[in-house]
Amino acid sequence: MKERRSHVNLIEDKDIFYHVEKPARMERTVFWGENILMGRNVLPAGEHVPAHSHPEEQYTLVISGECDVKCGDEEFHLTPGGVCYAPSNVTHELWMWDESEVVAIDFFSPVREDWIDPLDK
Repeated sequence: MKERRSHVNLIEDKDIFYHVEKPARMERTVFWGENILMGRNVLPAGEHVPAHSHPEEQYTLVISGECDVKCGDEEFHLTPGGVCYAPSNVTHELWMWDESEVVAIDFFSPVREDWIDPLDK
């Protein structure tokens, strides 16, 4: 596993910030410990994160903006403060509303290694 990053002001650390083009355009900042990873994502208005699944459990907390989520067979509309849980290996996807970007915090357990790798490039 990569070096753990755990600082109070880590969300401001430009060393852990990167742009993502696929599966959706967004800006991402990540930090992690031994068993959990947190990612702050800024997604443009109207963006879509296609259906996908992964072995890690995921919680998504919307900080600002609005989005629709489909997780398994359930659909949700999330506004600031809304939370969605995606169990391990359950297909889910998101649609950002056209009015504003969405800022969301994702939590993964165990650590989602593929979110760390881009930091080495």
